Amino acid sequence: MALPTVTGTGQTAHIFDAKITGFFDGGVTKVTATDNVTDVVHHNPGDAGQTYASPGIHRPGTCVLTKDWTNTPEWLNWYKTVQQGAAKKTDVIVTIHDQQGNEISSFTYRQCWPYKWIGPRLNSQQTGHAEESIEFTWETVELQVAPPKVG
Repeated sequence: MALPTVTGTGQTAHIFDAKITGFFDGGVTKVTATDNVTDVVHHNPGDAGQTYASPGIHRPGTCVLTKDWTNTPEWLNWYKTVQQGAAKKTDVIVTIHDQQGNEISSFTYRQCWPYKWIGPRLNSQQTGHAEESIEFTWETVELQVAPPKVG
């Protein structure tokens, strides 16, 4: 299977693939990950005359995967597990490749579950591909960096 090539800033292209562990592998054309945020709590202990800051609540991150519409139910079915009250939590792995197809790094989003599915937008007045997206939240993220190639 060919890896998608998406034009990016600062590079000739971003080459990547995405896998939802257990039921979907490949075909993603766009990955949009948002910030992973921890609230800042401000406090003033007594008459110190100064405000201090401490880490507060950690807010899970979110991510959006987009792919061309392929008339397959995997993403909608994953979303339906949430609607049915039995959210199927799984890992999502986004792997980044160099121009030769070698893995250079990957992000593993842990304990993911979808909160929004966007089906194809159809418009006979426009050209282009119909796309679908799945938006999910994740509890933790890990970055794995491949060792540099020698030689």
